[in-house]
Amino acid sequence: MRRPFLVLPLLAAGLLSACRAGEPPAAPSSPPGTELRNGRWYDGAAFRQKTMYVVGRNLSVARPARVEKVVDLAGGWVVPPYAEAHNHWLEPDAIAAYDAMYLRDGVFYLKDMANARVVRRRMDAALNRPTTVDFVSANEGWTGPGGHPYQIAIQFLKFGSFPKEWTEKDLDRNVVEIVDAPADVEARWPEFLAGRPDFVKVFLLYSEQYAKRRSDPAFLYERGLDPALVPVIAVKAHAAGLRVAAHAYSAADFRNAVAGGADDIGHFPGTGWDPKLGDAAFRITAEDAALAAKRGATVTTTLSWLGERMERDATTGKHILDAVVRPNLELLRRAGVTILIGSDQFRQTPAAEAALLAKWGLLSNAELLKAWCETTPRAIFPKRRIGRLDDGYEASFLVLTGDPLADFANSSRISMRVKQGETLPAPPVVPFPPLKM
Repeated sequence: MRRPFLVLPLLAAGLLSACRAGEPPAAPSSPPGTELRNGRWYDGAAFRQKTMYVVGRNLSVARPARVEKVVDLAGGWVVPPYAEAHNHWLEPDAIAAYDAMYLRDGVFYLKDMANARVVRRRMDAALNRPTTVDFVSANEGWTGPGGHPYQIAIQFLKFGSFPKEWTEKDLDRNVVEIVDAPADVEARWPEFLAGRPDFVKVFLLYSEQYAKRRSDPAFLYERGLDPALVPVIAVKAHAAGLRVAAHAYSAADFRNAVAGGADDIGHFPGTGWDPKLGDAAFRITAEDAALAAKRGATVTTTLSWLGERMERDATTGKHILDAVVRPNLELLRRAGVTILIGSDQFRQTPAAEAALLAKWGLLSNAELLKAWCETTPRAIFPKRRIGRLDDGYEASFLVLTGDPLADFANSSRISMRVKQGETLPAPPVVPFPPLKM
């Protein structure tokens, strides 16, 4: 019973001994760091020769007390990793192939613009690691009856991407949310939120003709959500702290998305160019561009969709690039709308998209590099300290063998990949599994 009383003298003696002569308690030893010499570091506008340090998972401009390793970057050009603002990894058995392909091209961040929840859970288990791609996903996207992308869901059902027991009836609510009225949105919203989406995706396609296309079988899957439902969904999404991304093809889609409360326009206006509708249907107005800027909306490129038609359409002989894309880009730039880099290309990375943007001269090398390695990553993960090579930011970067500002092709010449302080091995070429037809 007397033992507890002996503890106090012993504890006091220990404290007095530790603090004898008024000395403060010893500070814990600071973590060791890695010194990165002979690098040219991108500062958002130019490359600066300097020495940087990695301490833990972050960059440091100050030399740590202990340097346990020195890495010579051999005069390489150092940039933040690239990002993909629009794609869909719909193949659960191909996640390793996608991951290796993206890392090989220096793309560390992905915005998955709609997916099946069952696929998304497989991605959760495999990604968002220090050695893998980081991603966010909308889960199932919102569309109307007979609307895009239901036909794509059917295709991937046949490919075997979804559970074997599923039929086409299982695609609604599991891959897409098909709604026709505010009451439909209300009824489905709790289950949708329970799936933990990172943002919300709505599909608009030629919404100026929604009433005409709504029940015409000739336009099956060439229509989307009733534009009147965009603000209904946006209000609920914003109340839940979620941004809204919109699939948009025409100028009316762009207008309805922005006016309805969409935060991100997932396709550049004009991507869905159709010669039957004419150029005017895809030319946005200065007023709509100004409203997008006022609301802080972003626009993702996805212009590689148009391929050769971008340069000259075989039907009309017209340059879509000059007739639609350049005028729209000029209005968006003048208004101050943020442009993101994204491809929406099956089994591809945005490297091809960026190369085409450079080829067509839509963005200068400086604008393109900044958009791809700085603006797009921050738009995908706004709460993380990425997209910049500065003190306290994540130690994630690429080392290039040439200056991408002088020749944008150098953006693909990668000699080193570092993610959160860990040097990644050269990613292998992982073959994609054959598609089940």
